[in-house]
Amino acid sequence: MALRQCVQIKLNDLIDSYGISKNNFNIVHMNMRSLRKKFWKARRAYNPDIIEICLSETFLYPNEHGRYILPNYTFVGDSRHTRCGGAGIYVRSGLVLRTVPVSLGGAGSLAMRFEDAGKGSLCVICIYCKPSSDAGVFLDSLELLLHSCGLKSTGDLNIAISKHSNLSQKYLNITSQYNFHHLITVPIPASHHTPKPALITC
Repeated sequence: MALRQCVQIKLNDLIDSYGISKNNFNIVHMNMRSLRKKFWKARRAYNPDIIEICLSETFLYPNEHGRYILPNYTFVGDSRHTRCGGAGIYVRSGLVLRTVPVSLGGAGSLAMRFEDAGKGSLCVICIYCKPSSDAGVFLDSLELLLHSCGLKSTGDLNIAISKHSNLSQKYLNITSQYNFHHLITVPIPASHHTPKPALITC
């Protein structure tokens, strides 16, 4: 994978390099289900202390990337290839990041890399895995990704970890192995994907 070029870096070193306060290294994830219709949510999330706003299910085509502007941010998008999908990241102005090509089986993703000369890099990746995707294939590719790079991950993976199954246990084993911690600790409301409230991975 392309992300194997990354090496682990101490977050404190990266923060010092960019002049960011430790208390202000904030990354937000939002599942938009159409940025076109719900851009107001992204505007409401605007905060100068947030360095990245990661979006899944943007539903945007390439010619729409320049239409949804937030002050002091640059939008980087990975367009959808089907009726749904698409990922995007608003990056705070003044930060130098590179888009990193990454492939996850059955999922859309967008990765940005902070670089610090001589010390390595840190990747932030936004992932959306459709409920209809082959979760087993996705988890295999996710494990390879986590093994290859020091990164922070956000996204909507559509794996109900509150349901005890081989799939959810495999996911928890992978994230535990690479010291990932879930920030979502309460069940999400019922939706068209989950007819009952469920604890979904994010």
